[in-house]
Amino acid sequence: MPNFRRRPFLVGVGVRVACYAATMVVGFNVGIALMVAVGGRRSLFDPTPWSQAWELFFSRQVQTGFWFALIGLFVVNFVIQVSHKIGPGVALNWLLGRYHKPKQEERFFMFLDIKDSTPLAERLGNERFSLFVRDFFDDMTYPLIKTRAEVSHYIGDEVVVSWRIPYGQRNQNALRLFGLVREAIEARREQYLREFGEMPRFKAGLHVGRVVATDVGGLKSEIVFHGDVLNTTARVVGLCGSLGEDFLLTDEAAQLLPGPIQTVALGEFELKGKAEPVAISAVRLHPTP
Repeated sequence: MPNFRRRPFLVGVGVRVACYAATMVVGFNVGIALMVAVGGRRSLFDPTPWSQAWELFFSRQVQTGFWFALIGLFVVNFVIQVSHKIGPGVALNWLLGRYHKPKQEERFFMFLDIKDSTPLAERLGNERFSLFVRDFFDDMTYPLIKTRAEVSHYIGDEVVVSWRIPYGQRNQNALRLFGLVREAIEARREQYLREFGEMPRFKAGLHVGRVVATDVGGLKSEIVFHGDVLNTTARVVGLCGSLGEDFLLTDEAAQLLPGPIQTVALGEFELKGKAEPVAISAVRLHPTP
C-alpha cells in the first residue's frame, strides 16, 4: 500500500521536484553518452562520450530548456500537493468555481468515526490519541481514492465523505469504502499494536439525499453542504452503538445501490428531527476484491 504519510508542504514539493530533476539530468547524460558511444564506436568506459554529454548538457540551449522544465515541474507538483491537502474532487470543484453559486445535488453521504473514542483518549492521552486518529485518517487515503470518495470535512475523530450518485453507485463504491478501510487498518495491525497497544474500531452510517452545495467564507473558503441528509446520516451512525452494529444504511440509500447487497433489516426508527420513521438495515460485507 502506498505511503501517504504527511510531510511539510514545501518539503513535499521540493523532494518531488529534486527527484524529477535528478532523473532528468541522469537520463539526459546517459542518453547522449550512449548515442556518442554508439556513433563513434566507443566504449561507455571511455570518458569521451561522458565529457561530450556534460558539455552539451551545460550548453545555453539545454540549460534554458532544463530550467523551464524545472519551473513547470514545480508548478505541477505545487498544484498536486494543494489537491492532496484539500482533496482531489474538492480542489477541482474549487478551481472551476463549480459551487460559486449554491447548487442542488443528490449525493450519498457517509459519516465514519472511531468507536469508544472518549475512553480511548483517556487511555492514550491527548498527544498519542491525536497521533492514533491521524494515522487512522492517513490509512483511509487509498480506500478513499479507490472508491472516488470526496472528503467533506473532519470533525475530531469523525470523517464525512460523499459521492455524487453515479460515483457512489459504481462498483458499490459507497459500500466498498467501509470494507477497504477495514482491510487497510488490518494490514497495519502490528504497527498499531506496537505503537498504541490498540486497534482502531470504527462505525459508519450511509444515507442519500438532496443537498445544496456552496462555497462559503471570505477569510477561509470552504465548500459546504446544507440539507437534512447530513442530519439524518449523523443520527444513523449514532444508532450503531445501541444496535451493536458497525455499518448501518437507510433503505433510501440501499435502493439506489446496485445489488446484490448483503443487509439485515432492523426496522423503522424514530430519528430526532425527522417527522417520519426511517427504515434502517445493517450491512454485511463480503471481503472486498
